[in-house]
Amino acid sequence: MKFFVKDTGIGIAESEYENIFNYFHKIDKGDNKLYRGAGIGLSISNKLVELMGGKIWLNSEVGKGTSFYFTLPPGTEVNNMDISETARYDKSNSLEGVTVLVAEDETTNYKLIEGILKPTKAKLIWAENGQEAVDKVKELNSIKNCVILMDIKMPILNGITATKKIKKLYPELPVIAVTAYAQPKDREQLMKEKFIDYLAKPIKAELLLIKIFKYAFINE
Repeated sequence: MKFFVKDTGIGIAESEYENIFNYFHKIDKGDNKLYRGAGIGLSISNKLVELMGGKIWLNSEVGKGTSFYFTLPPGTEVNNMDISETARYDKSNSLEGVTVLVAEDETTNYKLIEGILKPTKAKLIWAENGQEAVDKVKELNSIKNCVILMDIKMPILNGITATKKIKKLYPELPVIAVTAYAQPKDREQLMKEKFIDYLAKPIKAELLLIKIFKYAFINE
């Protein structure tokens, strides 16, 4: 079986093909533009395809876009994972009455969190940048049973600066850092910046739920 995904993005020069599947490799455009991610997604994809006995490759044209292809041999079993199953921490526990403010500028990341939390009946508020997160905290009637998921890399106001502003308003409001930077030194630095805890991307559903249950009720 052959699969592909095609985009209309910036494209990849042929000289980069050899390195594109290497860990932590990112294309430097030299224009000071921030390209998100740690440069490991394609490496992981490559390893997964290899483990299943397949191949992965690409075709690209700079300025027009890229197509990635991979194959799986006949008989390969791939688990079909339903997000409702991975999201189920404990259906006997409910987050009804809990407010979760999600500060996240990527729609797909927010939708993932929304899907995980939907069975819990928590109330979600979405802020698409750090400044909007600060503004939405000011609009809250109460911080009782409230927790914030704060992405670190965001436009207008980053997560660290936004958290400092929020903590000046409500020092006891729990803010969990959410970031792709998952090295121990990164965690240590974030813990110094008034965050109560830390979630690494890609977010694991059960770990997200455990942390929200842990901190959502501390201001009762």
